[in-house]
Amino acid sequence: MSSSGSPKDNSFVNMVNPYMNELKMHPKELLLKDGKVQVEDVRGPKGEGSLEARMEKLEQEVFKYNKVAEREVEIVHKINAELIAEHKKETAELWDDIFSLH
Repeated sequence: MSSSGSPKDNSFVNMVNPYMNELKMHPKELLLKDGKVQVEDVRGPKGEGSLEARMEKLEQEVFKYNKVAEREVEIVHKINAELIAEHKKETAELWDDIFSLH
């Protein structure tokens, strides 16, 4: 089999995954100006400064978002622990009520 594939293979891929063509397209953004929707290509970030400075800035941004994500995970764990504790407390009270009826 050849690695390039035949046109028939490409049509099969497109049939199996109809969104593949959209994934291959350049991303677009919709802008609302003066009440009209305009479609423009997404522009990449402008390179300002040296590569090392931009990489350092990117690293700091990643570090910041990593910390935010860690805090969010901790908050979710705390909320879950509180809900579980409250549920256990309510369940224990219900069992006490059930046993008192017997």
